[in-house]
Amino acid sequence: MIRTIGGLFLILLLFSLSAIAAPPAGDPTAFLQKIYASYTNGFESVSLLGTGDRQILSDELLSVVEEDNKLAGGEMGFLDADPICACQDYEHLAVDNIKVLSNDSQISAVEVTFRAFADSPASVTQTFMLKAKNGAWLIDDIVTGNGSLHQNMQNSNDEIKRNPPEPEDPQSFLTTLYAIRYSQNDRPVPLYETDSQQILSDSLLNLLAENRKATPVGEVGYLNGDPLCGCQDYDRLTVTSINVISNDNKQTTTVVKLRVFKDVADESVLTLKLVALSDRWVVDDVIDNEGSMRAAIELDTQMRREQLAQQKSGK
Repeated sequence: MIRTIGGLFLILLLFSLSAIAAPPAGDPTAFLQKIYASYTNGFESVSLLGTGDRQILSDELLSVVEEDNKLAGGEMGFLDADPICACQDYEHLAVDNIKVLSNDSQISAVEVTFRAFADSPASVTQTFMLKAKNGAWLIDDIVTGNGSLHQNMQNSNDEIKRNPPEPEDPQSFLTTLYAIRYSQNDRPVPLYETDSQQILSDSLLNLLAENRKATPVGEVGYLNGDPLCGCQDYDRLTVTSINVISNDNKQTTTVVKLRVFKDVADESVLTLKLVALSDRWVVDDVIDNEGSMRAAIELDTQMRREQLAQQKSGK
């Protein structure tokens, strides 16, 4: 009898703890109505990559979407449309019906029928698989006639990782980069871009960001010129040669010779270390006659941090 009561007590205790750990979520209909309201009212649509209070995807689906973005390298990834409205554009989106198919306060399936354009009779019906987290609903999947968004995107990510796209020939890449960047008719693409025009590798961008943080307000950090030409100014910059020293489609070393000014015959020689970002190259280091830019940035950042530490300590 005592063992039975103890077992019953343990079951009740475990049930109580699980209830505390996973509070029931609210009405799934209200959750989706709130999301679609941003489309209906003409406000900025919700972000799939939102986190914290703005998170709308489950941790699992958010991880898959983030990986897709990373694999795309700034280009269009698996998604070529907004999966919530199944559209690339919309105007006064109209929700015709929201129907809860199942709901146990932790997992819910909800069918939504809507029109991306209020004036159009064309409607779309898709099913949202919702998962509760800390008493709030999050989208774990969107099921359409094409199947599961979650699974299809995961399959796409896995395929890209198994067969990653090969970047273009590094010589062609650099020829195009210098031709566009130093055209007399265009302003150079900023070095700190992180979209489809990204020039520097993520790790090199991080080094520069840390250097800027260590630089006092009003002062210039390590980078006070353009490392791709080794200059602060140029006039009809001309690339005289680009030689690929090594290349394994993941990283490559090239030697670039160029004349910075049209009337000056002297050539600058730069060794560029490139790394692949999806199907294109980005610059991971620039080596001139003074050595590696990466190493110089790291040393400069360390010295600036030490100076700041000394100033704070009063030494």
